[in-house]
Amino acid sequence: MTTRFYRHPDTLRESGFTLLEAAVAIALIAIAMTAFTMTMSRLNEQASITRNSTGAGAVMQNQIDLLLSDGPFNPQKTNSDGTTQIPPELALGTHTTNNVAIYREPSTGIVVSGTL
Repeated sequence: MTTRFYRHPDTLRESGFTLLEAAVAIALIAIAMTAFTMTMSRLNEQASITRNSTGAGAVMQNQIDLLLSDGPFNPQKTNSDGTTQIPPELALGTHTTNNVAIYREPSTGIVVSGTL
């Protein structure tokens, strides 16, 4: 003889998620994804600003290097007459100033002077 188990329909409980549980889970995932997206957008914006700043600094430094190396203060280049490209007021021995304060010792107050 076989025994059948019969359950009353009121006592049946199916396994699974209720609609409310699924909605809460989806809402939590949506909140987490929104926070993640906002954070990544801010990080991308900051990275872009940093890239632009670095590029601007590199361009500026290149211009400074160009001015310093190709301008009139480059002692390695010579003019067409063979003289160096140093202005006469910066040439060695043209102007001297005696007793120029070079260093002052903070603890004793002794001033070291020299000639420019």
